[in-house]
This record gives sequence, structure tokens and C-alpha cells, in this order.
Amino acid sequence: MQEIGQLEDAIASYRRALELDPQLVMAQYGLGNALQANGRYADAVAKYRLVLHSNPEFAAALGNLGNALQALGSNDEAIASYRRALAIAPGEALLHVNLGTALRNVGETDEAVASFRRALQIVPDMADAHYNLGSALAGGGQLQDAPACYRRVL
Repeated sequence: MQEIGQLEDAIASYRRALELDPQLVMAQYGLGNALQANGRYADAVAKYRLVLHSNPEFAAALGNLGNALQALGSNDEAIASYRRALAIAPGEALLHVNLGTALRNVGETDEAVASFRRALQIVPDMADAHYNLGSALAGGGQLQDAPACYRRVL
């Protein structure tokens, strides 16, 4: 249901599954994802925290927790969540991009640039990483390097 955009139905289905068995970690995780897709970030944060209480090494839940926290403007908490996720799954390029975005949001441009570059070491053609690298370089005053990044996106 979530994949075809029926978010309320997906949320209801996950909740019903959890009524039947509150210990279904993947149902909690799926509910968090559906809530986040529905823009209900605070509710998603609560679900991801429940998941992580049961499985603190669940890198995808840590990454999605970071995304929800970032959407709520809690960039410092998002950064901590992304870093925990990357300690578990250092090869996940998207986690590096998300960390870089949160770092850029708090003014840590050099660290953001480094995160975007790490993502590109893992997935050299990742458009999001090139775009964000270009934005971070331009925002950091390195205007001569940014156009090459944007050209890679195109």
C-alpha cells in the first residue's frame, strides 16, 4: 500500500499488525517509514526509536531516524544518528550524502564536503552527491570547483 501511495491504508495495516504482535520490529520500522512518507516526522521518530531500542545496530533505522530528525530541524541529533549508522554501514553512500546535508545545515561546510566526497568514492555517478558537493563548495566560497559538480549531475 505504501509503495502505491496509499499511506493512510499502509499506516492502518502496520498498526493492525502491531496490535496482533507488538514485538514485530519490522512492522514498527515500516510504520515509521509510512509515517515519515506522510510527513508525520515526530511520529516517525518515535517509531524508529522503538525499533532501535530492540535493535540498536539497525543501520537503515538509524538513517531514517536521521532523515526524520533533519526534517524536524534537529540537525545535531540527525548528525549523531547518521554517524551511528555509518559506523555500522560505512559503505552506504546515501548515508554519507544525508550526513553531509545535515553538516552543511549547521555550517560545517568542510565536513559536509568530505561526506559528499566519501559518497562519490562509493558511488561515483551519484547525482545527489555531485549536486550537494557543488552546493557545499559554492556555499564555502570555492566557486571555481562547483560548476564541474553541476555538470556531472547533468
